[in-house]
Amino acid sequence: MPFRASRLLLFHPMSQVPQRLYTGSNPHKLDMRIALCTINPTVGDLTLNADLIRGAARNAASQGADVALLPELALCGYPPKDLLAQQGFIDACLEHAQTIARDLAKDDATKSLTLIFGTPLRRSRDHANTNSLLVCSK
Repeated sequence: MPFRASRLLLFHPMSQVPQRLYTGSNPHKLDMRIALCTINPTVGDLTLNADLIRGAARNAASQGADVALLPELALCGYPPKDLLAQQGFIDACLEHAQTIARDLAKDDATKSLTLIFGTPLRRSRDHANTNSLLVCSK
């Protein structure tokens, strides 16, 4: 059963992660190609880092990857330190993550790629370093 395009699932590190991520046409096929993507994000430059993430996703998909995994806090750069306390920064991170989801869902080359990248999200009163699981499927 295929996913609808453009799903952005955000998981806090301590929350429950789905038990099964592979949803291909053969439910018994459990092998997949995983791309470990290295990028050099710039701390605080969300637009540049989003472009780097999109580029890494396209590169991974062009090489046949099913899953692309990017570094911790890839979207905002590491370490974000006092940026996390600036009003609107975490909301801007979420907006950029949603834009990445929409862009990759529209791109034929990346529609079937599962992309995992790190971004900060607000969780109650604290700031959480959270990995975003982006699933785009035909």
